Amino acid sequence: MSTKGDTFSEISKRSPNLLIKTIEKKKHSVISLWDQTNKLAKEENKTTVITLCQKHRPGFWIVCHEDDLDDVIKERT
Repeated sequence: MSTKGDTFSEISKRSPNLLIKTIEKKKHSVISLWDQTNKLAKEENKTTVITLCQKHRPGFWIVCHEDDLDDVIKERT
């Protein structure tokens, strides 16, 4: 896998509790899925969130755009 900018984020370096790794690629399949879902969400005036899960592995991962993070957090509380 060829990636550009495969580094730890500046945010991660400043945060004692988060390790954030940034991987810049020409195209991510998850982002393509997010783009498609975002079109539907905008039609319904909703925030786009993608969840990823893996068969036989507990839990799931939540993917949202950084600009929408506050909206996602508000829904959680």
